[in-house]
Amino acid sequence: MTALVTMAPQTLFMACAGLLVFGALTVIYIHCSGLGIGLFGCTAAWGVVAGAPPSVPLGIDAQPADILVLAALTAALFTLVSGPRPPCTPELGALAVLMLLVLGSLAAGAVAHGLQAAGNEARVSFLHVFGVAAYVAVARPGLDLLPAFRRVWIGLALLSALVALIGWSRYGIGSNSSQVLIDGRLANGRPVTAVAALLICQAALIMLVLGRRCARLLAGILLLVMVLLQHRSVWVCALVMVGGWLLLRPQHRLRALAGTAAAVAVATVVVLLGHGLALMETLAQSASDDRTMNWRVAGWASLLEQLRDLPDWLLGRPFGTGFARLGSAHAVIDVSPHNYYLQLLLRIGLVGLAALALLLVCALCRVGRRDSVGLLLWLLVLGELVFWITYAPGLTGGLLIGLLLRYAAETGLRRPGRAAPPPPVRTLPATALVQRPGRQENSHVPV
Repeated sequence: MTALVTMAPQTLFMACAGLLVFGALTVIYIHCSGLGIGLFGCTAAWGVVAGAPPSVPLGIDAQPADILVLAALTAALFTLVSGPRPPCTPELGALAVLMLLVLGSLAAGAVAHGLQAAGNEARVSFLHVFGVAAYVAVARPGLDLLPAFRRVWIGLALLSALVALIGWSRYGIGSNSSQVLIDGRLANGRPVTAVAALLICQAALIMLVLGRRCARLLAGILLLVMVLLQHRSVWVCALVMVGGWLLLRPQHRLRALAGTAAAVAVATVVVLLGHGLALMETLAQSASDDRTMNWRVAGWASLLEQLRDLPDWLLGRPFGTGFARLGSAHAVIDVSPHNYYLQLLLRIGLVGLAALALLLVCALCRVGRRDSVGLLLWLLVLGELVFWITYAPGLTGGLLIGLLLRYAAETGLRRPGRAAPPPPVRTLPATALVQRPGRQENSHVPV
């Protein structure tokens, strides 16, 4: 109480405003889950357009996504306490284990290295991913969140494609190793990040699996944009997802493939008319450049040396330890490992990796591939797993995992081959057994 009296009026006003905003966000996430997912999409859109979002000093540098995830987790806890609880499944138990491991490593890192350093490491790839997944998995049971998910993904993909087109119009189509001068600084020649390129590819897959003919034509154009962005990891993800769709969904695939191929062919001709040989040379340069993979592999081997004893291998090192290692040219690198599986091993150990594997395997087995939504989730998750070899997920990765858990909880109990429960036996009243006039059957009525 004394602290409130001595607090500056401006600080007190900001604190009250922050509490009101947090309360309003929590109410939105409790009662309007579709709008809440849209807010996550807006945060991801900010990252596509403007890069890192602004931060608010609250003891640590808090970002808008941090506040949204905290409000969503508060809403999820409220739903679990007051509303109908989802069925207890192995995948939800694995998610709870992951959350406990992350919070334990964060607490240990805050003590050893400070809350800011530990929070920066844990923020996006752990707290955001598993926090968003937990909210989507338990929010308002029975509500279909697939339409909101679909709108967010397609909107983010179209926005990313627009940003890419604007960048190409200013600086040309650059390869993965080219650099351009932007505001007096050298930057990568690709206008959007690999995460945005993956969103474009995933939205194209959503249109292929769930969309109609016009949507499939747009999917072909988005796939061409994804190729021209020249993120090779996303190329591999596209091969896995689109190839899996062609193999696992034989119905009408020739007609759908023909429409998509026609859209890709027309868009390719238009692009080649403007760039021609220079574009082909750029694509060939991106496909053959192996320098990025070399320094990544060298860094991975160096990072594994941080795990010295059995507790480190089982539970990982605390957040805030850092990722300093020697690159291929013996230069010190302190960025993320560019391998999410290694990042999980370093921070939550083999126990965390096993929990994530249990979560994904159990959820995918419950979902199945018999309907379009199940097939779509299978392909999206497989593409995401390939993407994790070279990059870490963010908010959108958490949305995908949460949607997988939610759909598994709703449909996994209705497995193919399981006998349906017998229909209830309806007992007729005694008066219904009385013989009608003119009939010869036995009119005995049991008493």
